[in-house]
Amino acid sequence: MRICIVGGGLAGLAFAVSLSNALAEDSDVKISVVEQRDFSSRGATFGLALNGQVALQEICPSLLEELKSIGILLPTGGYMLPWYCVRDGLLEHARRCQNVTIVTNTSVVSAIDKCVDDILVTLEETSADGTVNTTTVEMDLLIGADGVRSTVRSLVGAPPAVSSHTKCWRGALNDLPPHLSHVLDTPIDKMMKTESGLFGIFNFNASLKGFVSWVATSKNLDIMTPLQALEGLEDSNDVTLARGLLEASTQQELEFSTILSTIPLEMETGWGGKGRITLIGDAAHALRPASGLGGSLAFEDAVLLTRAIAKHKDSGESMDAALREFESLRFVRCKTILDDQTRIAESGYGTAANSFKWTPEYEKWVFAGPDADLNPPVNMYVGDEEDVAEGGEAGPKQQ
Repeated sequence: MRICIVGGGLAGLAFAVSLSNALAEDSDVKISVVEQRDFSSRGATFGLALNGQVALQEICPSLLEELKSIGILLPTGGYMLPWYCVRDGLLEHARRCQNVTIVTNTSVVSAIDKCVDDILVTLEETSADGTVNTTTVEMDLLIGADGVRSTVRSLVGAPPAVSSHTKCWRGALNDLPPHLSHVLDTPIDKMMKTESGLFGIFNFNASLKGFVSWVATSKNLDIMTPLQALEGLEDSNDVTLARGLLEASTQQELEFSTILSTIPLEMETGWGGKGRITLIGDAAHALRPASGLGGSLAFEDAVLLTRAIAKHKDSGESMDAALREFESLRFVRCKTILDDQTRIAESGYGTAANSFKWTPEYEKWVFAGPDADLNPPVNMYVGDEEDVAEGGEAGPKQQ
């Protein structure tokens, strides 16, 4: 069985490791990870929630322990980590898997599911001198793990991402200049409200000496730099702190911004997969960055897709049935959490009327991991017995 995973981010690498470990005894299983760029990206901050820990315990227990040893434990039981530590850890474990091949600087440009035999996947590899080489390979399964602007998602005709009308910049400093040493005295996560958005500082000094990351957001899309996004910070100490970090950051970090987007899950359009093609991680259900649950949901995807493929492979059933089973298991949970994170994110900008504090029952459900009940508890938020979701229900229900 030949599986092509498009995207070498957290979702793609986690699934490669998960499937490789589960089917290690099957010599006919060949897994290819295709990444559009190289692995030089460092990212910023990653939240490993309890549900993500449950999933990683099944994917790769040794990696979970590694990440716990370098992460900062949060009151929720989650860990705050530099994004690159998670990516590099998954990459290292994926490279150890004998049935996993990883190629970089390669894009998927088309995929034709022939239904009977193979999926014909056309790849374009860009060499160091700019030469583009095109090849067509035959695969049994195609997994889109290529993020919120997923090429695979567009190839299967799934709806595109939806803008949240929020601009975002991210950066990280490995070694703070001496004049910024006082930054290391800030809390592990400090969020400050600006006129048009938020500015956050994440202090990793307790586990990674001198490492600090930052994020700036703005609802004003005309703002061009994170320095401009600081407008409206009232505390002069906060202004000095934020400006100092930005001035010590690279020009690329100051110039590069993204428009935060989501991929809403709607009953009418479903998960988005088709035939022997499916989607995982942000390519299927990109969240607003509110409670740090996006990566953990991707790890859940990796576990449950692995289980579905292994189950159907052992029984001899069709692989497209395995993918539809996976999508059915994931839809309600991911839609519920996605919608919840949108509400919480908007409340942080003062554009929502509620604070959306989770009930203990809903918190337990969110953090339960891959084996959580299919449907959420009726009451999701404290003080709202009827719940705030449209129709007076917690969300869609698994039939």
